[in-house]
Amino acid sequence: MVNSMRPENREAVYALKNAKGPEWPSHLKGIMDTNSFGISAPVPGYSAQYAALGRDISRINHSCAANAMWFWDFETLTFTVSAHTPIRAGEEVTISYTETESPYLKRQEVLSRRYKFTCKCPACDQDMRGRFTSDMQRVIINQFAWKEQPAHDAAAFDKWLADGAPVRRASDSPTIIQAHRFAQDVEGLNGFERACIALAHMLAVRYFQPNIWEPVLARVVKGYSVLEDEEHVREYALLAAGLKKAHTGSDGGWSEVARRPRDTDWWATLGEKRVR
Repeated sequence: MVNSMRPENREAVYALKNAKGPEWPSHLKGIMDTNSFGISAPVPGYSAQYAALGRDISRINHSCAANAMWFWDFETLTFTVSAHTPIRAGEEVTISYTETESPYLKRQEVLSRRYKFTCKCPACDQDMRGRFTSDMQRVIINQFAWKEQPAHDAAAFDKWLADGAPVRRASDSPTIIQAHRFAQDVEGLNGFERACIALAHMLAVRYFQPNIWEPVLARVVKGYSVLEDEEHVREYALLAAGLKKAHTGSDGGWSEVARRPRDTDWWATLGEKRVR
């Protein structure tokens, strides 16, 4: 297949790094196994695993605090790379090569074994205290997906609503609640605060797993809608739109929420029952 490519594309393939070494079955297989991405290919009658190599995406470097993620569209056989955090002009676009919920030492081991490099990204190139804080934040984020925890957090949010959506301080928000708070602090928070602290940790380490960020961001947006805080509804609905599009290719309706926050079912839904 590679030999049938246009010369410039064939040259681009062979210019990619082979991290597997001469012991691999072939130089081309080493290039493929180093630079390809596992993809879904729902071909009727075929249950094999598939991988794809991209001329551009296969040249994007890794970061454990990546600012972008990739999406594979089987219908068009194309990759899309989307930012999930703001990227400044001149800033390198990065994606993650491994599971970023893992702690520092595990990520380093996997990257060294698979790709033969030591990661020096902002999450890894810290002193021991900084790496410990980063690891703890990832542990806290993952706690929101453990066993019955999603149902527990949903019930805690419903209780917060039933209690009149009280806010302890006017400044309570994921931009104010600092992401260095650890797991023991989470237990004393109400359902809305729990969602806020989870989001704060996700933003701090740029770790966004759909099974965690989607319910968390939904509660954050709903909470701010109940509190009639239009600025924060727009901000976090736009974040949800960007993450959803990066993962699936569609914004899931979040852009419309950001455009018209007062038209959602949650806006000021408690009315006079809200604690002020």
